[in-house]
Amino acid sequence: MDRQRRLRGKILTVGATVLAVLLAACSSGSPGPSGSVNNSTSGNITLTLLESQQIRAQILQKLIPQFETAMAAKGQHITVKLVKDIVPGNNYQTLLTEDYNAGTAPDVADYGITWLPDFAAAGYLLNLTPYLKQWSGWSSFYPSVVSQSQSPDGAIYGLVHEASTQQIFYRADVLDKLGISTQQPTSWNSLISVLKQIKAKTGQSPLILPAGTAWAAPEQGLYNVLLGTGSQLYDQKTGRWEVHSPGITYAYNLLATLKNDGLIPTQDLLNPNPWQPTKYVAFPKGTMPVSFEGTWGWQYDWGAQGTAPISGLTSKVKTWDFPSETGSPYADAIDGYVWAVSKTTKSPAAAAELAEWLTTGKALAEQLAAVGAASPRSGMDNVAPYSQYPELIQAEHEFSSAKAMNPESNQDKIDQAFEMGEEGILNGRDTPAQAAALFAQQATVLLGSGSVEG
Repeated sequence: MDRQRRLRGKILTVGATVLAVLLAACSSGSPGPSGSVNNSTSGNITLTLLESQQIRAQILQKLIPQFETAMAAKGQHITVKLVKDIVPGNNYQTLLTEDYNAGTAPDVADYGITWLPDFAAAGYLLNLTPYLKQWSGWSSFYPSVVSQSQSPDGAIYGLVHEASTQQIFYRADVLDKLGISTQQPTSWNSLISVLKQIKAKTGQSPLILPAGTAWAAPEQGLYNVLLGTGSQLYDQKTGRWEVHSPGITYAYNLLATLKNDGLIPTQDLLNPNPWQPTKYVAFPKGTMPVSFEGTWGWQYDWGAQGTAPISGLTSKVKTWDFPSETGSPYADAIDGYVWAVSKTTKSPAAAAELAEWLTTGKALAEQLAAVGAASPRSGMDNVAPYSQYPELIQAEHEFSSAKAMNPESNQDKIDQAFEMGEEGILNGRDTPAQAAALFAQQATVLLGSGSVEG
């Protein structure tokens, strides 16, 4: 069943009053014979825009009429229909994949960047590179952000409209009361020393670290450790996954140390919904005062409208960069969501222009403030309401020096294998060396021997 039948009644037309036709002809805006782009969007054009999260859909309902008005002022008659498909991520991905396969996908869709490599490799998406090269705003995007949305050949198939840094969030008020230094730890050993001091004074495991198969999010956990080891998880030159590397063993060794020293809540991590008693109860209470976290924590997790609000959040909670054995701490730049244009769209130039407009000025500022994300491009510091969130701007400023791990095709399979290694350590079944061997074995099974090396 195609999306039109599944979503009958869900399509909200947010278009302005139909405008008079100024030009009879309508150009698709497709790349010309020389590779140039015809950006004409004259005539009456209707675009569909797909969104899966309620908070994002609410913002888009407000912004779409503004886009239509802006286009009308330029003599472009574009109506945008917002398609709301408010379902869990896995279901959304399945439905969208079905539509791409059937050729019935919306013109523009919003989704997490981790889906981008597989959708692009499958041929579902329009190459936005020719359009972005002609857009003046493209030069203001941070290189660490752009790199994560590039395909191996350098093409851009998704326009990043929000980004985050991942760091170590800590309860400065709690550590101050305990008389423990809040100075930036420069090595993992120095961080472990701080954690041991906290545990000695509270009797509880102090660090919240996503790990294992219940909290299946290595990109929020040990991948941040791997980034600082000099090892890579994916080799761009060979197009293969590095399943044997010193960095992987190092990350598993660190996890084992944290577990054996009682510095992470191991049992919580092995139980269902491990984030609930840790990130949403213990951190707000201050009983687990240190947590791996991303920029989204300022809004989604602990903000006034978040899952577990912390009163006086920005005065109580501060951040450290991730330690490094080289003595140079770093933040992890991670892209959030992208606007992707279907390859089957009948109006590629108009679709690209919609994505660009939504990633510009006030429209971008409204979205960033609503979801608690950092701007993927410079020049947004003074644009309200984004300018009212110094913690987001601070995270954005990390992009110039942050490290980044780019999402790759079959990322979900490599993540699954990595999580199995973590689980073996957490339940006491495996040593770090055994966990690393299990990861390599499972990755080879899931990806095939031709996709791995090392």
